[in-house]
Amino acid sequence: MTLPGFQTFMLPLLRLASKEDVSTKSAVAPMAEELRLTPDDLAETLPSGQSKILNRINWALFYMFKAGLVERPSRGHYRATAEGQEALAGGPGHIDRKFLRGYERFNAFDPETRTEAGPSGLATHGLLDDSPDESVTPDERLAEAQAALESALLSDIREQLLRISPTAFERLIVELMKGLNYGARGLARHVGGPGDGGLDGLVTEDILGLDSIYIQAKRYTDSTVARKEIQAFAGAMDGHSVTKGVFVTTSTFSKNAVGYADRSPKHLRLIDGEELARLMHEHGIGVRVHKKVEIKRLDLDFFDDLEE
Repeated sequence: MTLPGFQTFMLPLLRLASKEDVSTKSAVAPMAEELRLTPDDLAETLPSGQSKILNRINWALFYMFKAGLVERPSRGHYRATAEGQEALAGGPGHIDRKFLRGYERFNAFDPETRTEAGPSGLATHGLLDDSPDESVTPDERLAEAQAALESALLSDIREQLLRISPTAFERLIVELMKGLNYGARGLARHVGGPGDGGLDGLVTEDILGLDSIYIQAKRYTDSTVARKEIQAFAGAMDGHSVTKGVFVTTSTFSKNAVGYADRSPKHLRLIDGEELARLMHEHGIGVRVHKKVEIKRLDLDFFDDLEE
C-alpha cells in the first residue's frame, strides 16, 4: 500500500482532535490503525530523512488550523474548535483543501487560492499552485522540484563531459580528486600524455607525499570498460610500485571488470559516469550555485524565552 496523501488524514485527524488533544507524534498510531497503514508505509521518508507520515500529519493539522477547524491549546497540540465540531456534525465524507476553501480564514492564508503569488513568486513557478496530484505536502513538492532539477543537472554534467577533450577530462579528474581532499598542499598533478604508461594523474593521501594514488581517466561515449583495461591499469601501477588506483570513465564497467577490481590485492576504485556526475555535483566541481532558496520556520523557543 502507498502512504495516503496528506489530505486523506484531515477528516480522521479532526475526529480524533474532537475527542482529545492531538500532537503530530501521538496521531501516528491511531492514524495507522484507522487507515490500515503497513510498517513499510510508516517507514517512508522524504529525501531529507524526515518521516513522511509525520510530515503529512503535521501539514494536515496545520491546514485545518489555518481554516479554524482546530486550535492549539498548548505547544505542538491541536484540539477541535466549535467550528471543527460543527463541520463534523455535518457528516462530511472527506475534508480536503477544496472543503477548507469554504472558510474565509483559510482563503486568507492559502497561497494556492490567492490571486497574487506574492514576492516569492512560488505560485507562478508551479511549486505551490494546483497540480494534478494534491496529495503531497509543500515540503514534498519542494523536494520533488529539487530532485527534478538535480536530475537535469546530472544529465547536463554527463553530456558536457563527453564534449571536452580527453586531456581536459584527465585534468578534470585531478580537480575532482582535489575536491575530495586528496592531493594535500598541491600534491596532485596531471601526468597524462605520450608515454604516460596508462597513468593520467597522480595525487597523494598525505601532506608528505608518502602514499600515492594513480589515476586512469577514460572518456568513452558508449564503450564499456572491460576487465583487460583494468588489468592493464593494475600492471601500469606495478611499474611505479603503487598499490592504490582510481579508474574513472564516463561510461560503465563490465561485470568482469568490477569483479577483477574487487578481487585484486591492490586497492582499486572504479568510478563510472553516473557516480562521477554525482560526485561533481556533491563537491561543487564544474557546477556553481545558481539560486538559493531559504526556508524559515517559526522559532517557538524564542517566544518561550520571552515569557520567562
